[in-house]
Amino acid sequence: MRILIVAEKPSQAREVAQALSHGSCRRRPGKSKTCPNFDFRYKFRNQDCEVTVTSVAGHLMNIDFGPEYKSWKAVDPVLLFEAPIVKGVHPNYVDIQRNLKQETVRTDVLIIWTDYDREGENIGAEIVAVCREVRATRMEVLRAKFSVFTPEGIHNAMCNPVPLDYAQVAAVDARMELDLRVGSSLTRFQTLRLAPRFKEVNNKIISYGPCQFPTLGFVVDQYLRVERFVPEPFWQIDVTHTKPATEHDDDGKGESGHPEVPVKEGMTNQRAHAKFTWARTRLFDRWSCALLYEQCVNHPIAEVTRVDSKPTSKWKPVPLTTVEMLMMASKYLKISSDAAMKAAEGLYNKGFLSYPRTETDQFASDFAFEPLLEKQTGDQTWGRYAQRLLDGERRPPRNGRNNDKAHPPIHPTAYAANLAGPEKKLYEMIVRRFLAVCWDDAKGHKTEVTIRISGEEFRTKGLMVLARNYLLVYPYERWSESTIPCYQRGERFTPTEIKMNGGTTSTPQLLTEHELMKRMEMHGIGTDATIPQHIKTIQDREYAIRQPNDRFCPSTLGVALVEGYDTIGFDLSLSKPYLRSVMERDMKRIIKGERTKEQVIAQTVSIYREVYTKTLNQFETLEMALIKNFGHAPDAEAPALQTLPKSVGQCQSCGKATGLRTTAAGKIYIVDVLEETCQRCAGSPRLLELSYRPGSFPIGYPSPYRGCLGGCDETLTELFNVRRPSSTATSAVGPQSRVPTAAAGQPLRRYPSGQLLRPATPSADVNGPLSRNGSYSNFGNPGTAYSTLTVPANGGGGGINQPDPSVQCLCGTPAVMRVTRKDGPNKDRTFYICANPRESQCDFFQWSDAAGSSSSAMGAAAANTNATHHRNSTSLLPSTQVLNGFHQHLQASATSDTARIQCRCNLLAVSAVAQSAGPNQGRTYFKCSKSYQACQFFQWGDEPSGSNSGGGGGSGNEDGYEHKYDSMGRYAGSVRKSTGSTAGGSGGSGDWMASATCYICDQTGHIASSCPQKDKRTNGGAGARSGGSSSRGTRRSTSTRSTSGIKAARGAGGPRKSRKTK
Repeated sequence: MRILIVAEKPSQAREVAQALSHGSCRRRPGKSKTCPNFDFRYKFRNQDCEVTVTSVAGHLMNIDFGPEYKSWKAVDPVLLFEAPIVKGVHPNYVDIQRNLKQETVRTDVLIIWTDYDREGENIGAEIVAVCREVRATRMEVLRAKFSVFTPEGIHNAMCNPVPLDYAQVAAVDARMELDLRVGSSLTRFQTLRLAPRFKEVNNKIISYGPCQFPTLGFVVDQYLRVERFVPEPFWQIDVTHTKPATEHDDDGKGESGHPEVPVKEGMTNQRAHAKFTWARTRLFDRWSCALLYEQCVNHPIAEVTRVDSKPTSKWKPVPLTTVEMLMMASKYLKISSDAAMKAAEGLYNKGFLSYPRTETDQFASDFAFEPLLEKQTGDQTWGRYAQRLLDGERRPPRNGRNNDKAHPPIHPTAYAANLAGPEKKLYEMIVRRFLAVCWDDAKGHKTEVTIRISGEEFRTKGLMVLARNYLLVYPYERWSESTIPCYQRGERFTPTEIKMNGGTTSTPQLLTEHELMKRMEMHGIGTDATIPQHIKTIQDREYAIRQPNDRFCPSTLGVALVEGYDTIGFDLSLSKPYLRSVMERDMKRIIKGERTKEQVIAQTVSIYREVYTKTLNQFETLEMALIKNFGHAPDAEAPALQTLPKSVGQCQSCGKATGLRTTAAGKIYIVDVLEETCQRCAGSPRLLELSYRPGSFPIGYPSPYRGCLGGCDETLTELFNVRRPSSTATSAVGPQSRVPTAAAGQPLRRYPSGQLLRPATPSADVNGPLSRNGSYSNFGNPGTAYSTLTVPANGGGGGINQPDPSVQCLCGTPAVMRVTRKDGPNKDRTFYICANPRESQCDFFQWSDAAGSSSSAMGAAAANTNATHHRNSTSLLPSTQVLNGFHQHLQASATSDTARIQCRCNLLAVSAVAQSAGPNQGRTYFKCSKSYQACQFFQWGDEPSGSNSGGGGGSGNEDGYEHKYDSMGRYAGSVRKSTGSTAGGSGGSGDWMASATCYICDQTGHIASSCPQKDKRTNGGAGARSGGSSSRGTRRSTSTRSTSGIKAARGAGGPRKSRKTK
């Protein structure tokens, strides 16, 4: 039996071959110069086998678009969301592919030995795909599961192989495809539209990445906090007290006044000092603070009101994960995350570390600690601590909450004596962390004392460290002692000093690398393996600069891009972490089998395509952000984006080739040029297939819509504004292509309603059968136009495509007739709707041939207008059942995001689960998605959105319901009216808002933050406001203690000074 083992890297292949062959393997060159082969014999499944170990160099394959999409200037970037993707072997790795095929010819068992993670699983699937080309059957595929590159770990993995996990393969495939589609489309758009306009970025690629931009967003948010920070003065009262530490020695009690607390040698004859901090922390009004200070100075007797003395512990760290390792390396070793990851991989490949990419922070219950501790006892620096653990001081580790079920926490697997540079520093840190995990918590005793002076409280703390334990070997954490005098409850004394000190709030600092990584991990941006790469990318793209003090400052371009996208106002901001964190969660759901790769790709592409379309339509907003930050107007005109240079056919007007372009207004449809040709038009032009998002196209049109530009299809002719020869309207004849020539030859006319109509023609065959090609379509404004049809003018109608006075809608104005274009039982059936533009349309709908009468409230409204329908003696207005069915149709065609919950920032709210103990624990709620300057939006997930958050605007109706539409004009549901009013309701703030009372103007229906009189409000005195404990003054609340001094300060009058909370 012949076994082929394929490792992820040449160095790993060498280690595997050396371990399995006990150093007796033979090196043999193959088709690849960088990936040699190693041959030896090995006993596998009780058989003597011939084994060959070879390798690849990471991912063997890559994905890309076809050659027709390579040209940036000739391809509209939006097409990349749907363009076909080709996966193949990278040109640089063709020799590796040949080597694999050559070694697979006689292979019976293929063992994948790539890293045991998602990427390794996907690389393994690529290897299998190449090998299957040579040996499609009679070859068993196995996968080595390992975490360490020690001989024991390698032999154990060889004896216990597992199947390849294709769920992880699918997750990586989905991530790679989404990164390609989203990154390529937005990168091309930004580069083509912005780079030629500004000299600062001319000839540069302005890239976008789903992880790259949220990472940049964190940097920019913190930078803006620093830039917009305004220091504010504050004042505080400090109290100090000094007394001999021997005052209570006679009663045998120690520093804290408790006999169980020992007094350290040499402390009894010293004078102990205590510095008390004010319970209010600080005030931002000097005179209020002065009044309280004066009270304390006039009555300077302190009374001890509380003494708490109890044992305490400083917990040891949990086992080490990848992200924690990188943060520690950046913070304590001053090694960048990228360099630290490379050093960890080097140590792993040498067999000194376990697998360095893991999210697990808990050891298995049967993990063998003693052998690993014994290997560290010989070190001159930490060897004695390892020996103490073996001598009986070892304790079980304090486990974390994460377990990826693949690898243990990072730990040393062998002793390394001859290391240098970053590898030496990182290895020592990992060893010390491992020893600390095996030790006990640090033990101590703390005392907290509270005193009161003239009604004001002050506090102090003392700490005595009794046993340092893990802190002996772990210098990355501190636990310092602080000695205070002994106090008894009820004791009175005169403070040594009472002072009123002033200061200013501290400016926040730019993010360090470990702070940035912490935010990325918190919000799910990237994985343990990719976080360093994302940080490196924003530096390589010159979006952020790493300063010498290890803090990140965004570049002018980085700030401009983030501000531009934030100003556009997406439901899901491109520079915020929510979009990418959702994508990462979807990857995990694919692995668990909860979603398919196709589902995740389709949903994510839909979201980003809508983002792209909105960005294109509001490109001026993005451009203004660059103008503002660069400080000058654009240096050149904006270039027009082109589309695929694929010929559709011959122009019927000039005879030249016809192609596709994007409209100047940026109206986007996905257009595929089919190989199929039209058999009715001259020149046999190619057929087109239009795809569009449900709800953005007129009702009745199929999706996708297939048609021709040769002249036989009126719909596409008007959509693309194709000019016909003056002699004829179409080049084909037939029952589905007849059109009144005089009508078709006239230009479309824009009516005040905003619709485009072709004037009716007296010569039209009004008594003949209905003709589809007598239609028009307002494709210049998607979602607001319907098709019309030439119909018999029986009953005194107002004419073709014009308001019909005999049929009135709910507005009391003449309705218009439209035609159903969608394939189905109602195809070519006509109906009446309101003639107003969509944003002001009422909900009127009636089939033109419907029979029966309506007894609904809408029918009554129609009777009030004295309008009767003479066609088939039917009522003008539809019944309630018909209208509800129409609303259901609208709701079914609307996109899913209409049901999403938005916060007050008009961003999509994110869900979370209540963790605090209580009746709401485990309950889902929604909150603002922004990590900085978030609004105060809150809504329970199991409560209707109307209970505490606003909805979209509603349209009035007589059916007892109010029908709501979102900002895109899509149907967003119906709610029963509380009154009989027929007027359209405006977007509300929820039920609670309707009954809320504003404390400024005492009017109901709004709160103080939205009161129109809030700018006129005045208030006497600044009042005493106390801040939080943070040095940055993160919160300032009015003091709750009522004192005469505070009252006097508030009575001073004058407007309150407005300060921005920092």
